[in-house]
Amino acid sequence: MYNRLLAWGMARANTVPEETIKLKECQQFATMAQLKRWLFADLHGTVLELGPGAGINLSYYPPDIDWIGIELNPFLHPYIKQEADRQGLPSINMFEGTAEQLPVADNSIDTVVSTYVLCSVTHLETCLNEVQRVLKPGGLFVFLEHVAAEPRTWERRIQEAVTPLWKTLLHNCHPNRETWKTLEEARFEWVHYQHCRLSLPVVSPQIVGKARKSLESTLPRVLALASGD
Repeated sequence: MYNRLLAWGMARANTVPEETIKLKECQQFATMAQLKRWLFADLHGTVLELGPGAGINLSYYPPDIDWIGIELNPFLHPYIKQEADRQGLPSINMFEGTAEQLPVADNSIDTVVSTYVLCSVTHLETCLNEVQRVLKPGGLFVFLEHVAAEPRTWERRIQEAVTPLWKTLLHNCHPNRETWKTLEEARFEWVHYQHCRLSLPVVSPQIVGKARKSLESTLPRVLALASGD
């Protein structure tokens, strides 16, 4: 019942125009819609999206991509398909699964997309290893995530205090996760990101950016899953 209600709520949230969601302390973008248009610019080929929810990002994608979604909540799948039809995306494939064990072949994806997913994965290092495994050499990982506030601030103290209940109610979401540090330590050729903020309590701090898999890199599944052992 909870997953069904969550799916319904996420679909209703999709109706909020992202042009109305204002960003703060962001160098280039004033709204969420502007940020996503930049983040998803020049997507091509095969795009894998982690945890697409009810398909809120589909309106930003070009119609000629081959889109694959990995969504753990099966009650969201009909909403995603409905949104794909609305946006004119003819080539979509949905799989029920997790970001730590992607049902996708090695070196087969041009771009992996993650928006507000890395906060909830159980093993972040394993997830990023899987991202690199499935990306083609030179492929991109594009991400938008809420993250921990600066240490020793009241905002961070609040995040630390609410995290135990927050992750229980919201599918393992950690508002105090320093995601950028794990991204920097991953085996990407480069990682570029910037910090910005939303006018929201607890999850105001955000990072947005892109990372590239090395042209010489191949990461087999046995290595990708090693950190989850």
